[in-house]
Amino acid sequence: MKGKCDCGEKNSYYELFRIMHTFKRLNFGAMLPDGLTQGEFGILSMVLHARPADGRDCITVSDIVNHVHVAPPAVSRSLKSLEEKGCIVRTVDTKDRRNTYVKLTEKGISYMKECEQIMREFSDAVFGGLGEANMEQLIFYMKKILELSEQEIAKRNYKTRKDEAENEKDI
Repeated sequence: MKGKCDCGEKNSYYELFRIMHTFKRLNFGAMLPDGLTQGEFGILSMVLHARPADGRDCITVSDIVNHVHVAPPAVSRSLKSLEEKGCIVRTVDTKDRRNTYVKLTEKGISYMKECEQIMREFSDAVFGGLGEANMEQLIFYMKKILELSEQEIAKRNYKTRKDEAENEKDI
């Protein structure tokens, strides 16, 4: 049967990836106020906590796109929705029209305070049962899995690009 592994150790790999995939599908947005989506919450959080080096109290759309790992059109849709909800304002840089700045409104700040309270209560309820020592272990292992995954993906991407380059030489 393709895709299934009957060997004991490999089943734990499958189970780990299944659980990680299931976490991705959790609808955290259902807990957020006024129909905010998870993506919109992520953007609001980024704008709230961004500390640009030049001391601005806003962030560029490019900065958002570079940090959220989402396609630019999806970011644009979220920004438009947040603007329509009165959570952000966008302004174009008068000196360089390629830059658009995003800043939270009072309503956006209020939403973020409410969202952060909701997420804090949720986290306390979910992770409180683990205990501090287990939580620290979980964080350690999750960071280790992330680090090893990033290294392996980078290695495989390099190998793939190298193989493609060698194949082009042979043509």
